[in-house]
Amino acid sequence: MNEPYKYIFGPVPSRRLGLSLGIDLLGNKICSMDCVYCEVGKTKILTLKRGEYVPTESVLKELQDFIINLKGEKPNYITFSGMGEPTLHSRLGYIIDKIHEMTDVPVCVLTNSTTIVLDDVFNELLKADVVIPSLDALGEETVCKLNKPMQGVNFQKIIQRLSDFKKVFKGKIYIEILFVKGINDNDSELKVLNEALKIINPDGLQIHTVARPSMAGYADPVSDSFLVYARNFFSIYSAKVEAFSGINKAVYETETDMVTALLKIRPCHFDEISNSTGISKDKLKSLLKKLDESGSVTKINFNNLTYYKVVSDK
Repeated sequence: MNEPYKYIFGPVPSRRLGLSLGIDLLGNKICSMDCVYCEVGKTKILTLKRGEYVPTESVLKELQDFIINLKGEKPNYITFSGMGEPTLHSRLGYIIDKIHEMTDVPVCVLTNSTTIVLDDVFNELLKADVVIPSLDALGEETVCKLNKPMQGVNFQKIIQRLSDFKKVFKGKIYIEILFVKGINDNDSELKVLNEALKIINPDGLQIHTVARPSMAGYADPVSDSFLVYARNFFSIYSAKVEAFSGINKAVYETETDMVTALLKIRPCHFDEISNSTGISKDKLKSLLKKLDESGSVTKINFNNLTYYKVVSDK
């Protein structure tokens, strides 16, 4: 396999989707929000303007190469996530169509919901198998503190468009809510969110909290007891978001490639890397030391643990 790829990463274990092959359609942190909890980093281009931020045919060529050379287990999903808001790529719908021609692996799109008000995005998302829009808060002050959206984002319109989307979408839609301690973990936000969820009527919720260090600001996780409280508060069912599972080792040429793929998008601590990859602790210590000394990874302290993250600008 011709690793490393530039636009696709993984498959890596996902708490929400099992073994997920990620696709980055932006190449940089381009987003309509600058969320304080973001694992990728601060938004470099804050925009709602769509464009072909990375070359479409190059993305498809990498994906075709991956599928042809796949060894072992297929990913559970091909997921559009990556560096920022994937729906900002103007040829998203075309790429989804091409993926369906290449493989029967279902397509999932993670989105921050802001672009659903655009007719072209609305129609292109209908081509996916699963759509997971996020909706962390609705109070203006809370949204500004937590998500920092660009000026002009109208959440009432977003709620209505998500409701319209659910009525015509043939796949599954799950609303993701991420709670941050001291920001949106209160009954006032829960009540407003619950009313919005009744209007949207998604197939389910994915409720969780900060699980690893933010690369964009400061964000603390809420307690497990609050997550249970929140799940019970909402009218829509919420399954527990599970811990990471193992990574598919067969698709990587070397153990360094495997670890790098895991750390490309999300920071992980030593035990997570060891459990996901199956690399012995002694060998992993040596591997991480080399990556650290070469400047390929950075280390972050969070919740009394050291996390490793690939240096994206290297």
